[in-house]
Amino acid sequence: MGIRMKSFLLLFLIIFSITVIWPQNSKKNTLPKLQDLMSVLEIASLNRTLWDLAINYPDEKYKTKSNKDVISDLKKRLEIQSLQNDSLGKLVEYQLFKKYNTNVLNMFAELGLIGEELGMFIYVDNSMPVNFALKDNHLTFLLMGVASENSFNTLRLTAKERAVKIIESMILPTINKIYKSFNETEIKYIGMAVTYGSKDFSDESSVLNQKPETVILVVSMEKCKDYIAGKITQEELVNASDIFQSSRDMIEGVKKIKVTIE
Repeated sequence: MGIRMKSFLLLFLIIFSITVIWPQNSKKNTLPKLQDLMSVLEIASLNRTLWDLAINYPDEKYKTKSNKDVISDLKKRLEIQSLQNDSLGKLVEYQLFKKYNTNVLNMFAELGLIGEELGMFIYVDNSMPVNFALKDNHLTFLLMGVASENSFNTLRLTAKERAVKIIESMILPTINKIYKSFNETEIKYIGMAVTYGSKDFSDESSVLNQKPETVILVVSMEKCKDYIAGKITQEELVNASDIFQSSRDMIEGVKKIKVTIE
């Protein structure tokens, strides 16, 4: 076989590998891009709606769930989706949930109480009260579906002060449980969202007076480690965190806020 023919065959094999074999392998191993943090936090608007339905309009479909209910639902979802080889099984967030399912389930086993309140969770069917996202290109885990029955007086507390009450009473006592569930993983940030009520207690004329709000705290695993070890205070942990709120006056979305705890 002549040199020219050999060169032609070699060139053909290279082109065939690049245009046919490599794209198929790449497609097989490539997952959709994980959502960025802000996109995931938009779910706060949905949580406010679910809280309103669960608290003000009790219905079996929308009732809050206990940590044991969540564990059962997550196990069922894992079993169902593991049998599906199509789009759902290839979602990057589901792949992460599958990878960290033991961590997630162990975390929920510790959430019978959140602060001094019974652990209550809100989420729609076929979804999860947890999310994975990217913050500064680092993997982030979010506990998103926590609910509180408390409603704070809008005449006595501002929106930020209401957020602080939840951070102090529910998020800070729980952040160590989230950290301990993921402290030996590649996750670099963790976060927690709590939805609660706000109300003008001088006006009892309408149920619409009570409106839900959501506060979210996101912090690095390193800062959590320092906090649990007693190297930094609660104030320092909060100052190092990103705080977001979806307040009663917002139609949708979240805004970043700065808060101070005493």
